Amino acid sequence: MPKQFPQVIVDQTDYRELQHELDSVEERLEFAMAEVAQRYGQRVGRDIGIAYGLIGGIILFLVLNALTQYATLVKLFP
Repeated sequence: MPKQFPQVIVDQTDYRELQHELDSVEERLEFAMAEVAQRYGQRVGRDIGIAYGLIGGIILFLVLNALTQYATLVKLFP
């Protein structure tokens, strides 16, 4: 016995209105998800910037510290 799929006949204007409503809901959802993704990206970017700043500061500190120690040694032993 073959299975029959349920069939529904809908007026075209009702179908178009429903499609329009679904499109507007989808558009709002996409906008909200884009905002969430943008905020997440800003957070990640800020965290990466802080990490780069700390690493750069540590490297600068080590280089300047080594240079001052070298300059002190040069002054002590002419």
